Amino acid sequence: MNNFPSLLEGVLVNIWGGNKERLDGRQLRDTRRAIAQIRAIYRFKGEHGTQQPSKINYRLKNKRAGYIAGFGERHAYLPYLQLREVNAIKPDAIPQPRGKKNELTVTSLGAGACIELYGICLYYMGGNQQPLYLNLNWVEREREWIPNRGYVFAKVLKESFPKLDIDPLDICLDLREDNIIKLAQHYDRLLNTDILIIYNVLNEIPSGYTRHVWRNLKFLLDIFQKPVLILMMEPSSDRAEPRIHPLKTQLAQETNIITESKVEQFVFNAAPVCIEMNASKECLNHRLFGIRIDGGRPPTFETTIRRSHMACIKVPNSPITMEQVSRQLFQLEAKRGRRGAFIAHRDYTGKQASFKDIDSQWNQ
Repeated sequence: MNNFPSLLEGVLVNIWGGNKERLDGRQLRDTRRAIAQIRAIYRFKGEHGTQQPSKINYRLKNKRAGYIAGFGERHAYLPYLQLREVNAIKPDAIPQPRGKKNELTVTSLGAGACIELYGICLYYMGGNQQPLYLNLNWVEREREWIPNRGYVFAKVLKESFPKLDIDPLDICLDLREDNIIKLAQHYDRLLNTDILIIYNVLNEIPSGYTRHVWRNLKFLLDIFQKPVLILMMEPSSDRAEPRIHPLKTQLAQETNIITESKVEQFVFNAAPVCIEMNASKECLNHRLFGIRIDGGRPPTFETTIRRSHMACIKVPNSPITMEQVSRQLFQLEAKRGRRGAFIAHRDYTGKQASFKDIDSQWNQ
């Protein structure tokens, strides 16, 4: 885990389009400026009201680089911390890999570069020598993240967890639109979901689109055919609450809550989630946060993060039992005679029943 900053630097180089392993001086300066811009946006400076989020254009390289540099290392460990908390409260809610290949299926909404998968793999493979076959359903509207995601798979995850195999499925759609038809095209993959990740996506959608977002999310909840663990993490700012709260409330009504908090500060200060600045001048964290490059004050190196979060489990709706089917057929088969009386007939258990018998059964 100590080499994570160097692996993260490779992601930044990939975003900038470089071929070298390290950021050059210009890329360092541009990344640091982008970190300051992204942090200002997430603090909602200059935001117009509470219903409309400040916009981040992830099509721009500097915005993707600033996001990964400022949040990537902490976001990578958040799923690990959340899974560990769920395990302490309700261990049987943690999905177990299955089959000969040890398969696990993860669906991630607003996945970005999928840096959060690091925490999933760390939880399942950190102290485990068994291989893991990860089916990833990646739902994202920004196509520009695709090559960066490929680098995360090939380098960050594979180098950290050599026994990991990933089968990714790219589902390009916008949650702000009614995309049930697109989701239905991937029905076979989505219904096998074990873990649904909703990280830092609800906050970025204006409140006016809540209905469409919920329709898409409700479609997923309805097609799940086994218990699914849902992990949600969003910014805890008061101004973000009007966009997050309605969807969080609806999700709570459809699931069984394991743990939730409106505001919690996560502190990364213990192995295996220790985030600390390496004193070496070769370390990415030191070059981004520890020294002056352009005469300006470097960004603050953060080892904590505040988040609104919820972990819950969706249990599929129970199928109709044969007993219920028989009772419904029994009711439908009762026919009236010419003078309005029910004709005596055999009930669903096989014995003859009169109208009086039928009436007493259905009033029980």
